[in-house]
Amino acid sequence: MPRNICCVPGCQVVAEDGVPLHYFPCPEKDAERFHNWVKIIGGAIASLDNTTIRKTHRICRQHFQKEFLYPKNRLCKLAVPSLLLPSADVSAPSPPSISQGAILHCDVTKPITTRTIEYFKPSSSGMLAIAL
Repeated sequence: MPRNICCVPGCQVVAEDGVPLHYFPCPEKDAERFHNWVKIIGGAIASLDNTTIRKTHRICRQHFQKEFLYPKNRLCKLAVPSLLLPSADVSAPSPPSISQGAILHCDVTKPITTRTIEYFKPSSSGMLAIAL
């Protein structure tokens, strides 16, 4: 399959449409996420070897939730295709959500405290600082 076509079955997006196409995660560096993507996409891609998938197959931006999209056509490291897929396979892993991540890192043994966080507070050096 050419690199300029989305590999999701039924998706007609090509690079010329102006929709960014994303590489699969590197199977050597992030095997779990790579295999999740392959499982979610399904179809003929599942019978291909990892190198072929990584080198020749792309997924268009339309298959990712907004919270996983970064500027300059980048994806968050947690991004998993979950939109406009060929079927709703219940065995496919669901994409992580921000609230799940927050709960996983919550320590219930510590007392709850509140702080005001000011984002994008300019510092005297001209650098961007986050003040707590």
